[in-house]
Amino acid sequence: MPTTSLPPAWTIASLIAATLLPPSSCPALTLVENGRPRAAIVLSEQAARAPAEAPTKGGRRRRRQPADPFANERLAAREIQEHVRKMSGATLEIISAGDDLEGRKPIRLGGAADVGLVDLIRQKGKDPASFALVVDANGASVRGLSAEGTLFAAYELLEQFGVRWFVPGEFGTVIPKTATVALREQRTVQVPSFPARHLQAVRADQWCRRQRLGGLHFPASHGVHLGEKTDKLFREHPEWFSLIDGERKARQLCLSNPQVLQRAIGATKDYFRKNPQTDIMGIGANDGRGFCECEKCKALDGGDFDPFGNSPSMTDRYVWFFNKILEGISDQFPAKRLGFYAYSVYNRPPVKVKPNPRIVPAVALITLCRLHGMNNPICPEKSYEKWIIRSWGKLVPEVYYRGYWFNLADPGLPFFMIRRIARDVPEGKRLGIAGWRVESLYEWAGSTPSRYLAARLMWDHRADVDALMADFCKRFFGPAAKPMRRYIDLMDAAVHEADYHTGSSWDLPRVYSPRLRAEARKALTEAARLAPEGLYARRVAMYRKSLDYLDAFVRMLATRAGHDYAASFKALGRMNAIREEFWAHDPPLMNRHAKSYLQRFFSGATEQGYERTTGGNERVAWLKDEWRFLIDPQQVGEDLGWWRPQTVGGSWQTIRTTTSTWSSQGLRYYKGLAWYRQTVTIPQRFKGRRIFLWFGAIDELAKVWVNGRAVGISPRITFKPFELDATEAVRPGGPNVVVVCVRNEQLNEIGTGGIMGPVMFYAPAAGKDAKLENVRPLGKTFPEY
Repeated sequence: MPTTSLPPAWTIASLIAATLLPPSSCPALTLVENGRPRAAIVLSEQAARAPAEAPTKGGRRRRRQPADPFANERLAAREIQEHVRKMSGATLEIISAGDDLEGRKPIRLGGAADVGLVDLIRQKGKDPASFALVVDANGASVRGLSAEGTLFAAYELLEQFGVRWFVPGEFGTVIPKTATVALREQRTVQVPSFPARHLQAVRADQWCRRQRLGGLHFPASHGVHLGEKTDKLFREHPEWFSLIDGERKARQLCLSNPQVLQRAIGATKDYFRKNPQTDIMGIGANDGRGFCECEKCKALDGGDFDPFGNSPSMTDRYVWFFNKILEGISDQFPAKRLGFYAYSVYNRPPVKVKPNPRIVPAVALITLCRLHGMNNPICPEKSYEKWIIRSWGKLVPEVYYRGYWFNLADPGLPFFMIRRIARDVPEGKRLGIAGWRVESLYEWAGSTPSRYLAARLMWDHRADVDALMADFCKRFFGPAAKPMRRYIDLMDAAVHEADYHTGSSWDLPRVYSPRLRAEARKALTEAARLAPEGLYARRVAMYRKSLDYLDAFVRMLATRAGHDYAASFKALGRMNAIREEFWAHDPPLMNRHAKSYLQRFFSGATEQGYERTTGGNERVAWLKDEWRFLIDPQQVGEDLGWWRPQTVGGSWQTIRTTTSTWSSQGLRYYKGLAWYRQTVTIPQRFKGRRIFLWFGAIDELAKVWVNGRAVGISPRITFKPFELDATEAVRPGGPNVVVVCVRNEQLNEIGTGGIMGPVMFYAPAAGKDAKLENVRPLGKTFPEY
C-alpha cells in the first residue's frame, strides 16, 4: 500500500520541537483556488471501501453489524469535503491511496498518511485520541493513534480554516465563505489533557464529536447487579434488602448478607463474560437513601459522619462490599475494575476499610453548592470538594469527576459557567482527576458558550479562555460582538461573585439584581441594533428571549410574594410561551426538564394561588414575607408550648420566607425543627364563612396551629401547595396568631428548608368546597418522630 514519506529534513526530533513553536502563518498548501479544487482527500484502500452489509431473509439488513474500524476515517473525509464545499463551492474528491492524484495535492488521512507519524505522536502521548497534522507545499498528512484521533485531526484542520461549532446544528455553526482555501505550513501534535471527556445528557452526538469529546466512558451507576429484577428478588428474598424501622424494604441491599454478596459476585462474573472487551463495570448504591439498619450492616460503617448529607457516611460499608466482589472475581478476572459514584452520603473517603486499587470512584457531590467552581474563594464548600478529591486520590490510583455543570433543578434561566469551568478544569488537572463525565443538560439559550469552553478545556486544560471567548464573540455575533461579550461577562460575573449557595433558582433573583438586569438589557439592545438581521440577529435574539424569561421569572416570584396572584399567573404564562418557542427551535434552546422543574418548585404556588383568589374565591388575609423564627434542635418546642398564641420566651428572630432561603440567612444545611409565628387580622365580614389556611410551599413537613388550636399537618410533598381548614380556629374581626413548626431532615437537591412560599387565608366561593389535598391526620407530633 503506498504511503507518504516525510522529507529528510523532518526528523522526529525536529517535529517534536516544532510542536512547541508557533507554526508559520504563511499558506503552504492551497486546497481550493478561486473556487476550483486543487487537492484531493486520500484514504487508505481499506478505509475507502464501504463496509458490506449482509442481507438476511426477506432482503432485510442485519440490525447489528460489527464495529467498522474505518468509520471515523471515512467520516473525517466527508467532514473535510462538506465543510470545504460550503466554504468555497468546490468539492474535494475522496479517493483511495492507489488512485491517481491527477496533479492535485494530497490530504492523506489515517492509514493513508505516513506511518512514521505514529511514533511522532507517541513521543508526546499515548492517548488514542492524539493526532498529528503535518502540512507543507507537497500536501498534508492527518493521522491519529486511532481512527477517532484522525477524525479529531480533521476537526483541527477545519478549525484552522475558521470553522466553528458553537451550538449544535446550522444555527450554531460558523463556516466562513472564501473562494480560496489554504493551510499554513505546520507540524502539529496534540494529545488531550484527559483520557475521558464527556458532557452527559447534552444529547448532541455530532456536536460532541466535533468538540473532540470522547474517550473512556466512565461506567459508574446506581445499583448492584444481582442478575434479576428487584421486585422478583424482593418477593423471594426480602432478607436480602434493607431493614428499616424493623421492616424489610426494597430501597437498598443488606450488604452484610452472605447470599447477597455471592449473588453479586456471580452477576459481576457474568457481566464480564458477556462483555470481555470491557475493563470496568459500574456499580453502587441505589439512588436515594433507605440504607440497611441491621446490626451487621451498621458494623461495617467506619463511624464517620457526612455533615452535608446529615447522615452517617455509608462509604465504608460499600467499599467493603466492592472489595469482596473484586476478591470473588479475581480467579477469573484479576484485572477487571469496579466504578462507582462517590455521591450522596457515600462521597467521603472510607475511614477504616482500605479500598482495593481496582475500585474507581467518580466524585459527584450533589449536596454541595453548584453555583461556584472549585477554586472560588467565596464558597467554602468548594474547599471541601477539593479535600474529598485529594483524599480519594491518596487511596486509589484513579479518581474521575462526575459533577454538575448546570444549575440542578433550574427551570431554564440564564446560567453561565465561564469563570467556573475556567477554574474547575485546570484545578481538576492539578488534583489528579483522571477524566470527566459531567452532567450538563441540553440547554443553549441560557448558557452558550459554557459547554463549548468546557469541551475545549477538557481537551487542553491550558487553553486561553479569554482568547476563546474573544473568538466566540467575533464569530458568533459578528458586528454585535462587543455588547454581547459585555452581556455574557455581566451575567457570568454575577453568579461567580454571588455570596449565595442554595441550589436551583431560589436565590437567582438576588444574584441577578434589578440594576444588573438593566445593564444586561442595555447591552442586548445595543447588540440588536448592531446586528439587525440575519443569523447574527437570530443569535442575539436567543439571549434577549432568555433574559425575557428571567425577567418573567423574577416578576412571577415578586408578585406572588406580594400576593398579587393575577400578575404572578400572567408572568408564568410569559415563561411558558418563551419555553415553547425555545422548544420549537432547531436545535431546541431549552432543556426538556425546564418545565418539570418549574412545576416541581415554583409554578404550583402561582397556579394554585391564582385559583384560590379567582372564580368567586376570596383572599381573606395574607401573611407577610417576614415571620418570627426560632430553631428547635432539641425538639422541645411543642412540649414547651411554643404553639400557644400568647407571647412565649426564647430568642425569636426575624426571617424571610418567600424572598430568601435558610442558606442565605445563616442556616446553611440546618436539619431539625424550626418554628414560625405571625399575627394577622381576619376581617369581620368573613364571619360565618368557611376559611382555609393555604401554604404555597414547605420544605419538608409542617404542623400548623391557629390561635393555639392545631389545624393539621402538611403532606410530605416538598414544595407543593397545601391547605388546612381553619374555620373553627380563626377569629374574624380581630388578630389571629399563626404558628408553624417545620421539620427539615434531609438535604434535598436544592438545599433549602422551612416555609418556601406565600401563605394566606382564603374563603371558597359560596357553594364551593376547598380541595383538601393529601392532608395528614392530625397528631400531637410529626408521625415520623
